[in-house]
Amino acid sequence: MMRLINYSGLVFMFLLIPLSSSAQDKLEKEKRLKETDFPAIALKTLRTHLPELRKQKYYLETDGERESFETKFRFSKRKYSIEFDDKGQLEDIEIDYYFRKIASNAKDKIAAYLNSEYDKWKVEKLQLQYLPIESLKKTFRDALALKVQAASNYEIVILTRKKGEIKKYEFLFDIEGNFIKKRRVLRRDYGFLLF
Repeated sequence: MMRLINYSGLVFMFLLIPLSSSAQDKLEKEKRLKETDFPAIALKTLRTHLPELRKQKYYLETDGERESFETKFRFSKRKYSIEFDDKGQLEDIEIDYYFRKIASNAKDKIAAYLNSEYDKWKVEKLQLQYLPIESLKKTFRDALALKVQAASNYEIVILTRKKGEIKKYEFLFDIEGNFIKKRRVLRRDYGFLLF
């Protein structure tokens, strides 16, 4: 009987190991919300700074660490996402952008960092990230005018290969191309992806 308990204890511990190591990974999930389920303070902020906005979609986002509220829409032929914390306070505004269009000095720094860390890499998605550092009005004005130089960071999803192992990460670089942090993005299979 004692032997059975020890084995079951070991099995249980081995089952817990993958759970603890995945805490630093990003497994993003979005759940569509009705406007009435979105925080009232966030809706007021949106109506104040984007009074003409129509056809936006609302989401509850969970990324493995926390929950936030996000609205997505198109404006001037670009995809925007605006994220709020659980109290309805603005966290950031993100705009889809192109790696090839960012400032060459920042692009060179990012490429140098990635080349030093990985055998190969490929940018899948880049967003300009605007943080509400000065005022909400300025943050919205700069983001809607697509003032690239006023962005705070680049949030970049990159597929990497190192020693034959393929992984996807979400990187955060400041506007000058300096590395801030990364999180692994979980996905079932990368075998079909080619560099």
